[in-house]
Amino acid sequence: MGRTNRLNAASVAHAQLAAEMTAKAAQEALSKVGIDVIVLKGPHLASEFYDDPSQRRYCDLDLLVKPPAFSRAIEALAARRFNVSPGLSSRRATMRDYYCAHLASPFGVSVELHRAFAGHDRYPVDLDGVFARATPFRLGSVQVLGLGAEDLLLHLCIHMAKSYFRVEKKHVKDIALVMAKRPVEWRGFLDLVGRARCTAGAWYALNAAVEQYGAVVPEHVTSALAPAGLRRWWLDRFLMNSEFPICRRVNYGIGTVQLAVGLALMDRVDAWGPIALKYARTRVQDALLATEHR
Repeated sequence: MGRTNRLNAASVAHAQLAAEMTAKAAQEALSKVGIDVIVLKGPHLASEFYDDPSQRRYCDLDLLVKPPAFSRAIEALAARRFNVSPGLSSRRATMRDYYCAHLASPFGVSVELHRAFAGHDRYPVDLDGVFARATPFRLGSVQVLGLGAEDLLLHLCIHMAKSYFRVEKKHVKDIALVMAKRPVEWRGFLDLVGRARCTAGAWYALNAAVEQYGAVVPEHVTSALAPAGLRRWWLDRFLMNSEFPICRRVNYGIGTVQLAVGLALMDRVDAWGPIALKYARTRVQDALLATEHR
């Protein structure tokens, strides 16, 4: 092994140890006040789905708690020397109602504390059910909770959809590995996706894994998820399963892509208006609060 490879391996090992210590400290702090927590994405995927955990790098630790426990969880972590970021002064209302909280652990690891799979209620998920289906896994020497197979697959699909498919290639591989290494109860998955109003997003996410990594998805699942008609025609102008990047308009600003595909990736047309109004109201509150704090 060359010097560069040894340094890379040492760097990855150090990052994983810091993440393990952070997860342990967070779990102890939250369990002490009766709050359950789930470790999301990177550490779970690296530990359970990659043959070599160092192949799945992650830059932070994503944690999920139920919405009613969100504020108490921040207080409990702050009491354990997790430094809480004040957030953007221009987004005070959004931070209060929708955004995750950003913290830094005593071990130098960035932590994102989540209370939903997606903000602004774009893709609603029953978190009571998610926690009931959570399964333990080992992150180094620490046992923590991770998402069940169907919830994990849903979370990865929603992550792509809420990011308008401006994601990293590793996120496509994550989906392929989950389907390859865990039995997915497809009827349950389809029910979860339908309730989250994310069938179109799930179709593009799963098919990207199929076309780019050879993942296998039952035909009845792709048929049930596939968008049709004008929605399919419109989304195909911006999204492409067979190549990376999936989003064809990578050079466009995020606002342009958001306007182009944001609503079309939400299944129910009757939900577009209420969510757009809720978003607009929150942004007005952001502006008012920013003015008050000048």
